[in-house]
Amino acid sequence: MGTQPLRLSAREGEVARLVADGLTNRAIGTRLCISERTVESHLERIRRKLDFHHRSEIAAWIARETGSRPDGASGESQPARGTADDRDHLADERQRRADDREQRADAREARADQREDALDDRERLLERREMRTGRHS
Repeated sequence: MGTQPLRLSAREGEVARLVADGLTNRAIGTRLCISERTVESHLERIRRKLDFHHRSEIAAWIARETGSRPDGASGESQPARGTADDRDHLADERQRRADDREQRADAREARADQREDALDDRERLLERREMRTGRHS
C-alpha cells in the first residue's frame, strides 16, 4: 500500500477541464468525438480517483489547480485529493445545500397543508349551504 498520488490520464484531464468550463456530457462528447456514455465513464473514474461525488467538485478542483498556475494548464503534479480544508468546505457546502432542500420541502409541505385546510373550509361551507337549501325547499 503506497501513498503515491493517483493521476488523471490525459483524456480524464481533458474531460475534467471541460466539466469545469460548464459543458454538459453531450457537449463534452461532441467536442472530444466520443460518446456521451464514454464521457460518463471518464467522469466515474475521475470521481473515484479523486474521491469526489459530484461534477461540481471536479470543476472546483480544476479551478483551484489552474488558478495556481500562470499558464492555466494542469500538469504532472496533480494532487490525488483535495486538502482537508477543501474537503471540510465541500462538506459544509453539501450540508448547507441539504439544509436548504429540507427547508424548501418544509415550506412546500406547509403550503400543501394550507391548501388542504382551505379546501376543508370550502367543503364545510358547501355542506352548510346544501343544508340551508335543503331546509328551504
